[in-house]
Formats: sequence, structure tokens, C-alpha cells
Amino acid sequence: MIFQNFGFNRQAIKVAAPSPGGGVVTSGLIAYYDVGNAGGLSGTRVEDLSNSNNYGTLTGDIAYSGSNGGVLATGATSVGYIDCISTLAGTLTGSNATIMQWIKLDQSPPASDSQTGFIYMTNQSNGIGNHYPYTDNNIYTNVLKTARPSLGNPVSSLVVWHVMTISTSPGSGNWKMYINTTSQGTDTGDSSLSLYNNLIKIGASGGGSDRLCGALGPTLIYTQQLSLTDMQTNIDYFASRF
Repeated sequence: MIFQNFGFNRQAIKVAAPSPGGGVVTSGLIAYYDVGNAGGLSGTRVEDLSNSNNYGTLTGDIAYSGSNGGVLATGATSVGYIDCISTLAGTLTGSNATIMQWIKLDQSPPASDSQTGFIYMTNQSNGIGNHYPYTDNNIYTNVLKTARPSLGNPVSSLVVWHVMTISTSPGSGNWKMYINTTSQGTDTGDSSLSLYNNLIKIGASGGGSDRLCGALGPTLIYTQQLSLTDMQTNIDYFASRF
């Protein structure tokens, strides 16, 4: 099967990808999903490469290319997302966390609000309000927080491979969103994290009804707020693929 939007051939040879401990920041790492990693996918089980056993279940498709390895095919016609085991949400009960996702959109802004969901891990509005970006080209998200700020237009192109990072710790200005290492905006960090129904989905929001129109590479989740240096270390590690 060919995914023309990505130029990926499902029959192409899967390439080996970086593995934990080889350059990724591992302190506080509790989930590491990468369907392009040689050990990242077993049938529909998406392995947790952090060795924390927070595995997920794949719904839909993945696609392969020689340079990127496997990625989630999250386009409008090729639905792919990961349902994470509920114990992952139970681990994110402190006050510090970071999530990093490698993303490439088919178009920005999208044609429909049903093509704007990138993650479901929130306790506000059932996760429906996460738009990356919305049809007005503004980014809205309450990932890792209760209130949902409007973060404005993307600070750089979303139709090329880039890294979206959200990190939080308690206090004013301590919830932060980055595209690559450029700030997309800040807000007040919650005093503690509380996730809706212990559900986390990667590549979808609104309970799975809103899906990202594009492709998702690796996702890394931490129980600490990464520094810009740590973020750059992870970005450099995957630079040969993305």
C-alpha cells in the first residue's frame, strides 16, 4: 500500500533505529514509542523502548521509508494512533513532565477540525480541545494542564519534520510549548497532573475521533521537565531520520 502524502511504501524494508541508552536522555523517561525501531512493534503491540513496560496498542496503519523508518500514518484516509496502557497515566501523577513528538503535517492549517488531534492526555473537556493547529491556524492545547491556552500561529513550518515539546512544572510561566527549540508559548504549570480516565492516546484526541493529518515519528514521555539542552540532545539523536 502506498501513502502518497508521505511518499512511503508499506512494502519497503524497515530500517534499524536508535535504541534507548544510545544518546536519548533517559533520566525520568517512562515511555518511548517508535514504530520505526527494529524492536518497536510486535504485531499491534507498540513496545515501550524505555523498558518501563508502558506499552501501547496500534490502531490503523504505519508506513515505511528508507530514511525515516516506520512512522504512524495519521492522515485523513490512513488512520494510525496508539492506545497506551492505563498504567502510564497512573505514573504521571506528580507535577513535572515532558512529552516530545516528531511530527510532519500534510497541510497546515488543516481542512477540518477532525484532523487536528495530536494527543489525548488531559483532564479538561475530555481531551477534545487539543488542536495542532486548529482551522484558524492557532494552536490550542491543554496537554499536561487543566486550562487550555491559545498559543497563536505556529512559530515555524509544520509541514516538514519537526519536534513538538510540551513540558511542565508548577508555577507561573512553567508550562512551556516548543516547536523544535523555539518557544511557542508559556502558561501556568499545574500543581499536580491529573489525566482524564487514565487514558492516553498518541496521534489522536477527542477519544480518538480527532486525528492528526500527517505522520508521527517517535514519542518520548518523561516525569521531569527537560531543559533545552536535554531537548536538543534528543533532537540531535534522531537527526539522521528526521
